[in-house]
Amino acid sequence: MFDEPDVFQRALVDVSAHRKRKVLLYRFASDQRLSLLAGMLLDDLLHERGLRERDMSYVVGVHGKPSFSDMPNVHFSLAHGGRMALAALADAPVGVDVECLDSFPYDLADPYVWTEMESVGKALGCGIADYLDRDVYVRPPDFEIRHIRIDDNHLACIAQRVQ
Repeated sequence: MFDEPDVFQRALVDVSAHRKRKVLLYRFASDQRLSLLAGMLLDDLLHERGLRERDMSYVVGVHGKPSFSDMPNVHFSLAHGGRMALAALADAPVGVDVECLDSFPYDLADPYVWTEMESVGKALGCGIADYLDRDVYVRPPDFEIRHIRIDDNHLACIAQRVQ
């Protein structure tokens, strides 16, 4: 979709300054394109609620999790990996992760456990670092977890706090 530089540049104009900064932080063009695509997916979800991503005001939490400063009850999460980009929008804390199974370090972790820890950490706003400091991962009881095998090479997980 963004293989042509002019298409990428035109799409970059339509996102918020926050998303544009996030996109351009990536070193590789493929990661920039996926980050931009995740932001565009978020825009589509917001558009269903009559909002636009480029009009949103962001605040970044202590651990780097962004949220909308003027809409504290609208939660979102973005992820990209391999050739996939994901976005989730919810009324409760939500986190998403996607991993490319072709390059996944199976010697370090099970991809189902890893994507779940990533998703829960994103929903909680602490990231996965909080779980890596523990010996054992325990699923929080107030979360609904859904693993999705997208294709032969991609596994996604959505974690949402149940209200």
